Formats: sequence, C-alpha cells, structure tokens
Amino acid sequence: MNAPPEPSPPSWVLKRDGRLVPFEADRIARVLFAAAEECGRPDAFLVRELADGVVHFLAGELEGATPSTDQIEEVIIKVVRELGHPLLAETYARQAQRNRQKGEEVSAARDSGDPPPLHHSAGVSLGEIRAASVRQFTLQTVFSRDLASAHHDELIQLTGLDTPEELAGCLLRAPISVEQLVGRLEEIARRAGEWVILEGPEYALLANGLPGELTGKLREAEELADRWVKQLLVGLRLTGRRAILNLNGAQPPAWAEALAEGPLFVGQRRIPENQDRALLVESLLAAVCTAPPGEQGLTRLRVDWHLAASDFEPLARERLLNAVRLALAGMPITFVFDRPRRLQALAEGVDRRRTAVLLTVGLNLPRLATLVCEECPALDETGKCQRVLARLKSLVRLALSAGVQKRDYLRSRTLQSGFLAEAFLLDRARLLVTPFGLEQAVHSIWGRGLCAGGAALDFGEQLLQRIRELLQLEGRTVALECCVDAPLGTVGSRGTGPSRSTVAGPTCWDPAAPVKSQLRTLGKLHAVCDGGTGKVLLPSDPPPTADQVADWLRTAWHQTEIVRLCWLRPPTAHRQLTFAPAD
Repeated sequence: MNAPPEPSPPSWVLKRDGRLVPFEADRIARVLFAAAEECGRPDAFLVRELADGVVHFLAGELEGATPSTDQIEEVIIKVVRELGHPLLAETYARQAQRNRQKGEEVSAARDSGDPPPLHHSAGVSLGEIRAASVRQFTLQTVFSRDLASAHHDELIQLTGLDTPEELAGCLLRAPISVEQLVGRLEEIARRAGEWVILEGPEYALLANGLPGELTGKLREAEELADRWVKQLLVGLRLTGRRAILNLNGAQPPAWAEALAEGPLFVGQRRIPENQDRALLVESLLAAVCTAPPGEQGLTRLRVDWHLAASDFEPLARERLLNAVRLALAGMPITFVFDRPRRLQALAEGVDRRRTAVLLTVGLNLPRLATLVCEECPALDETGKCQRVLARLKSLVRLALSAGVQKRDYLRSRTLQSGFLAEAFLLDRARLLVTPFGLEQAVHSIWGRGLCAGGAALDFGEQLLQRIRELLQLEGRTVALECCVDAPLGTVGSRGTGPSRSTVAGPTCWDPAAPVKSQLRTLGKLHAVCDGGTGKVLLPSDPPPTADQVADWLRTAWHQTEIVRLCWLRPPTAHRQLTFAPAD
C-alpha cells in the first residue's frame, strides 16, 4: 500500500502587525541555527532535521489554517523539546522573548556582524588574498549561516564561491565566427562565472569561414580550425573561464538553419554536407588536442564528442578510433550519446532547452551513511538503508535552500546589471545537485560496491531516485528546476583520481570490476537520473587498445542508457583525497 501523502505546510503567516507574508520553512532552520550557535552547538544538519520536523507537525496541527507568528514559535519550542533537545528549545524561547520585548522578529540574519579578519602569511600573493576575500564574502552574503556551516562541515559542497554574481555555466547559443569569438566570450562571461558551453562551431565556420565546398580541402579546414581554437583559448584566458566544446553533434543547432540562406548555400535551405562537416570537425578536434598544456591550453577546455548510430557504422570507424586514441592519450574528451527522441545533452545539467546552470551543490553521501551506522549500529543492512533514505530529505533540502538563496541574490543583482534578465535566463537556470561518494556510501553499508549488483546496486539506485524525487517535489514549491548529475565540467585525468569516497556524480568507481560490468551499472544509474557523466576505469594489464574501447562504446550505445562517459586509467594506488570544497 502507498503511504498517505504528507500534509502540506502553510502558505502564509500572520505577523504580529497584521500583515500576511509567505511561509518560509528555511526561516525556521535559520532561527534554530542562531539558537544552536548561542548554545555552542552549530550543527547545520541537526538543525535542518529539527526544522523539517517542525514543519511536519505544524502542517498536521493547522490542517490548512494560516498560523500566526506566536503559534509557529510555540510549535517550534514544543517540537524541538520533544525531539530531545531541551537546551536548544530553551535558548530559542529565550531569543524569541528577547526579540518580542524589542518588538522584533527572531533574528534570522545571514551574518553575525563583522566578518572575522583574514590572516595571510607574507608569501601569499595579492591574487590569493583577493580570492579568499571573495569566497568569504560569498559565504556571508549569498548564503545563510546554516548553509555556510554545512559547507565548512563538509555536509554539502557549495561551488562558485569565486564568482558570486554569475551563473555556474551558460550555453552560448549564437553562431561564432573566428572574428567574433573573443568578443562573444567576454559578453557571456558576465553571465557564466565558471563554464561556457559551446556547440556546433563547424556549422558557423562552414557558413562564414570558407567559400564553396570543403571536400578535399584539408589544408584550408585545418587552418580555419586552428585559428578558431587559438582564438577560443585566448578568449578563455582573458575572461578566466573554462569551456565545454560540443563537437560531432547528430543534429545541427537551431541557429544553423538560419545560416542556410548565407552565401555557402546559394539560396537553398540545407545544412552543410556531411563530408564537409566531418572534415572540419576532425580538424577542430585535432587543433584542440595539439593546444599547449597548462593554464593557456587544455586545462581550460573539455571536448564532448557526440556519438549517434551512424558513428558506429563501418565507414565512420576510423573517425571514432581517432577520437578514442586521443582520449586514451589523456586528452580531455568525454563521449556523449545522442539517442533518438531525447534532447541533446550539451553539458552536465544543460541541453538545448535548459541552457544554464544556476549553481552546483554537492551532497556528501558517505558522511550521511557513516552517521547512520554510528547512531544505529544494531540495525541490519536493510534497516540502515531505510534510515539513510529517510534522513536524505534534510540533506537535499540544504542543497535546495542553497539554490534558492543563490537565485534570490542574483535577482537582486540583476535589477542593477540586467545581464541575466535576457530571455528569462535566470528563471530557467537549473540547480545541479551532485552526489559525492555514492560508491563509498553503498560500500559502507553492504560491504560491496555498485558493480556487484544485487542489493548494493538497488540501494545506489534508490539513493539517486530519492534525491531526484525530492528535488522535483520540493523544487516545484519554489519554482526552481533541479537535476541530478555530475559536477558541471567533470573530466577525467590520466593516472590519478579521487578515492571512492569523493568521486562525484551518478557513477561507479571499482577498478577491479570488468569494463562491461561498469557500463551496465552506469546505464542503470544514468537511467534513474536521466543524466550523468560516468567514469569508466580501464584495466592496466594489459592496457586496452583503441579498437577494444570503440567496441565498448558500441556496447554502451546499444545495451545501456549511459548519457556521457569518460575513460580513466586506474587511480594511483593508496591515493586518498578528503571531501573538500573545490573552491
């Protein structure tokens, strides 16, 4: 039988001065956190769980009625006390009484006065001091104190701390010629603080870069591609941004049809010939992979190489093998599957309809699993799984609150700058929530990983499904579209890698598992999330050939629901990383 639906929380609150204001569940968490700070126990996750309990009991007691501020305060005190935290309830009651005497609401301010001073050694550069100051400003101004505390406690990972006034990433939808590229990157950098997503440069270059047909003109194609990539890298360096370059897409961008009236097409509405497009795409890929390493080169760029059914036909085999060889050589290439009747994925959280990512927030699943195992050691594996799934709601709500607060801050800035107001870009941007350590969380309870299948894989799927359901349900109440995926711009590195407790996104992480087992597991995880960047760990003895990897890609296309994957060498032995903010 299905569980009865939970009662809905109130929509409005009656203030003491007679005003009706929208009910904010996050406000309860913030005022409780302020009380917890006064108690000397600023535990953001505990406070969020208590706030969720208050909202649940408040909804049940009111039965649709509009509560007053005094009623909410009474419920908070009663529920927090009955849930086993009398000191916190007493401290909150004292704060409420103190503020009533002053004629104020219980303080839910985002900061507690002047920020603590930053101390730096003499050897620290001015740039590092500036970056640290911006991160401190973001945590104190954009996000509330409970979220900043959860970030510092490594329960969640807030990203984009260096760019508080921009989106995490944005798609550049218009065609870009060589001459326009740097200027367009400077323009979009005002909107995208970290990642710029580009697609279909071959269509724009064919329309504006060369007259006539390209077939047989290898030198011209290589020169044009080389100039375009050099300009791209210059623009990224000048703007301090990174880019995801989508190549070999099965379907042209929408703007490519508008180019069909240009001189290349002589009045005919058609896209470039496949041979011309393939020649230029290969030249672009070669130009990217011959770019210099380091800050001015490949560290700023990831290539998403798209694969459709036609790319697995015998005539296209050599082109596929060429891309695979480059990936195996350590180039930043991921492979994206353009499946029929699905929107073409352009980056984590981005497709042709959802063109921007508001913020990426990481969820520390191993921390939650460890918490449950320590508090309930007598439970069996099934009981622990149920407990983790039940407590997952509070962790997801922390992430959702971060998205809402980031959006609210950007809305206030948009009124001044206007850069994000165009085409409702901010309103349509998605919150990207990424699980960290899915493999480790499953292993800590079942003693085996996702690739083992059975109950372990079932639990991994349940975790992802629960996160996605909560985000969809709770996101609708605040008009925020959410998705579950890897962090924006995920890319594998050759020879190194995170531990299984820190690997990000809906992916497995088992060097001992056969490649086909990893692919099957990834397919199931991506089907649950409707997205993901899977990381496939390749065997080292013997190392696979390009033909083997191409065959595995063909298997993944035909037999799984994988959305995007990258190939990695096994991680360095005994390498351990801690869950730490990327910023």
